[in-house]
Amino acid sequence: MRNQNEFIEPLSDSSIDLIDNCSYTDLFSKFKNDGLIKGSFNDLIWTLKHPHSSGRNVNIDFLKLNVSIRKDKNSTLVVKAWVLSLMEKYNTITTQVNFFNLVQSLNRTSFFSLESIKKYEDWLHSSKVSENTKITIIYSTLNFLDFIQHNNSDEYIQLLYNVRNKIKYIRPQRELPPSKDIIMFSSCLEDYIGLLSKKKDYSQEALNRLILFYPIYIWWKLTSIIPIRSVEFTSIKRDCLYKSNGKYYLILPRKKQPTYSKSSLTDHVAITQKLYTLINDYIEMTLEFGDTSTLISYPSLIYTDQYSTRSYQKRDIRYFNRENLEKLLKRFYKEVIISKYKQDLEQLTPNDTRHLAFVSLMMQGYSPLEIAKIGGHQTIRAQYHYMHHIEYWIDSEVFLLLNNIHSPLQEQDNELSSDIIARAFQPPTSNYKGKLEIGFCSDDQQRCEAEICFYCSHWRIDFNELKEKKQFILNEINEKRLVLRELGEFIKQLHIKILETNEIQSAQHYTEQLKGTVKNMQSKLQSYSSILMFRERW
Repeated sequence: MRNQNEFIEPLSDSSIDLIDNCSYTDLFSKFKNDGLIKGSFNDLIWTLKHPHSSGRNVNIDFLKLNVSIRKDKNSTLVVKAWVLSLMEKYNTITTQVNFFNLVQSLNRTSFFSLESIKKYEDWLHSSKVSENTKITIIYSTLNFLDFIQHNNSDEYIQLLYNVRNKIKYIRPQRELPPSKDIIMFSSCLEDYIGLLSKKKDYSQEALNRLILFYPIYIWWKLTSIIPIRSVEFTSIKRDCLYKSNGKYYLILPRKKQPTYSKSSLTDHVAITQKLYTLINDYIEMTLEFGDTSTLISYPSLIYTDQYSTRSYQKRDIRYFNRENLEKLLKRFYKEVIISKYKQDLEQLTPNDTRHLAFVSLMMQGYSPLEIAKIGGHQTIRAQYHYMHHIEYWIDSEVFLLLNNIHSPLQEQDNELSSDIIARAFQPPTSNYKGKLEIGFCSDDQQRCEAEICFYCSHWRIDFNELKEKKQFILNEINEKRLVLRELGEFIKQLHIKILETNEIQSAQHYTEQLKGTVKNMQSKLQSYSSILMFRERW
């Protein structure tokens, strides 16, 4: 569990529409069996175990909620469910602090009524509330709004971000692992699964390891392109695949719409045949281990993991849950990334891929409404928080282009760069030498094959000029990087304009601008990568 002083993320790891009431009472019972909580789920005061001092308790007092809120059993239920969701990730002190923050918002807004929004805004701007307190309240409230998907979420989320942006001190957003670490993780995963797949027909050990870590492979392949929570991934049903009219579909666990919802989500998502086959292969591979309600077969883990105590645990083995995924991912890093591939990488968490997928869709030109439907947001304004990951996306795309989408595990003489470097010093294709900013064109008819001369078969340069142009190339790198940042910021602002406009024509205009800018961004990325390649070779 995390440090008690840590802020919680604006994105909730769970959602009230994913799990029924029974699941939360079961979660309460689990914490009770673990000695973390006393009493009954229906109690209005929960007594939690202090994380650092034995014998001391931490109280969650639902009587602090206004009477009008407590009278609505459903309102109290969702608050209790949210508290339990926090306890899965944070210690009890952090849970208590964020509960107290939320109570202030709930009581001052009468559970987010529009009639109370102006009074709530005035209170947030009040000098009586410290800047640090405002920040903690804002993040606790955003997390809760993402959890319940309230009908008035749009208005309150926009207000909270507007207030946050005016506060001088804003805690740093959670940083993702470095892009190279993420790419290396992906490469090790691909390589390892590939090796096991080749050996599984004649090696029982390879087959067992394949079944054990295949859930990580599916998680990575699926959640890095479709922005779903880790709890959504682990809740995917076994019969999640189907074909229709030559297309392949995956059913996500979003059929139950929350009470507060005012928009529909996409629960049937079109996927590639490759992803369909990957998931279907796993289903067939684990059929022999018996019935399972979730896509990931927990019984298969019991069978294939010889060192596990899973078979002795008292739980419903038909279900694979988020805690199982988190432990399996940590184990993959330990046993495969570190022990086998000798890589010391900053580790991903199960929900990091959701951030990656969100910003990837954004930078591919998907509109906020399309992203909201795919990503499980009942409100499109819930997208504000992940826009700061654009810089990561640029780094990742450049890294992939530089490596020509080959595995970093392979020798670093990838086809793209070696081809260009080799061609640069080859004899010219004619006696013509048309001077360029860098190098020269050897085609007397100047039949350009690419927008960037480096990619043209007629482009040449001598070694001395390449050395002389070093500073020019470095300046080009800096300039192109600046252009990429500006384009990324412009795309971000277009998204914000689409999020905040209520006029259909304006939204359509901004969406068209978005598509054109994204196309320009892809072109600039190619240009930036091509010139960056030379610096990597010095």
